[in-house]
Amino acid sequence: MPRFPIKPLITLTKEQWRELLKRVFEKEVKLTPRAAREIMSTFEPQAEREMGSLIKRRALGGGEFEEAIERLPIGEARAKYFADPGEYIPGRAEPSAKVLTQPKGTGEMDLPPEDLAQRIGYERLKFKPIIPSGTQQAAGVIRGEASAAEPGRGIQAGGEVPPVSEIVQTALIADTLWKDIGGLRSVDGKWWQQLLESSRGAIKKHYTTGRDYFISSYYNWKKDPNKFRQNFPRETKLLEKAEKKFNESTEGTLTGAE
Repeated sequence: MPRFPIKPLITLTKEQWRELLKRVFEKEVKLTPRAAREIMSTFEPQAEREMGSLIKRRALGGGEFEEAIERLPIGEARAKYFADPGEYIPGRAEPSAKVLTQPKGTGEMDLPPEDLAQRIGYERLKFKPIIPSGTQQAAGVIRGEASAAEPGRGIQAGGEVPPVSEIVQTALIADTLWKDIGGLRSVDGKWWQQLLESSRGAIKKHYTTGRDYFISSYYNWKKDPNKFRQNFPRETKLLEKAEKKFNESTEGTLTGAE
């Protein structure tokens, strides 16, 4: 069978989009949700919003749960999740979607074509992960560190691993501090790489990058500041420097287990 080329989507400016709607309404075409989707499917939205989804589970008994999904702008979704990570499950990956926002309320569809066109929105919703990739990687390092039995690092075998909420929040801060100092290419970042390469065999074997060593050091520093300072004075100075820089830039103070 012959293959037919796929017709490219038409791109309209915001003004052209409004004019199109105005003409549609002027012809007294009833814009049902289905009809609107069919009309708009050939056009690309001019606006795009980054979104995130949160899942809240409620126990129903008998081992069964009910899930409620909340979709919010990514900034709001992340703020809500990180404020209480134990309350929500990060939403599953979702494909982007073109969404038509229609007027609400009785009589809205009876407005003049110009007003009706202005009240209808058309945008693409692009879903992003709630937990940024850098924070996910940092959480993995902290989780591994918390369950390890390395000499002088982590908790002893059989100890209790911190709850997910604590790991995620610590990972978010540690990843932010690492980026704030400029990462591995910065002067401080290179210092962390050198500290790792000159460290004891067990530690050097456990971590592969200066970033991972920074993340694990931050976790252990916050877990037991005095012990960490005694065993790793050079790392402590760099961590204090990074935290001070962050506090000065945000006019706040990071609190830990001190």
